[in-house]
Amino acid sequence: MLLCAKNDILQSIYTEAWNKKFKVSLSLIPSQKGFDDMCVPPDFRKTGALYPIINNEGLVKILKDRPRRGEIEILQHGFSHSVVRGYRGEFGINTLTF
Repeated sequence: MLLCAKNDILQSIYTEAWNKKFKVSLSLIPSQKGFDDMCVPPDFRKTGALYPIINNEGLVKILKDRPRRGEIEILQHGFSHSVVRGYRGEFGINTLTF
């Protein structure tokens, strides 16, 4: 199971921007934890597992190729987006109720 954006979704969202020579900034989370939160797809919530982006080979190929072509820049957005000490994400405020 993969918990990463699908290649065709990125293509459908950004093709027009790329065709117009815009550079897109993507905030990536290297490893998403399966916890009960709306940012996690329903099938992966409450699993407690970590889903590393590296397991999505098609997406990784895009993320390597597009920066070389000047079409995207990658920004790291935390590490795992799990609940740590009652906080949502590594740096968020306590907005979750369990």
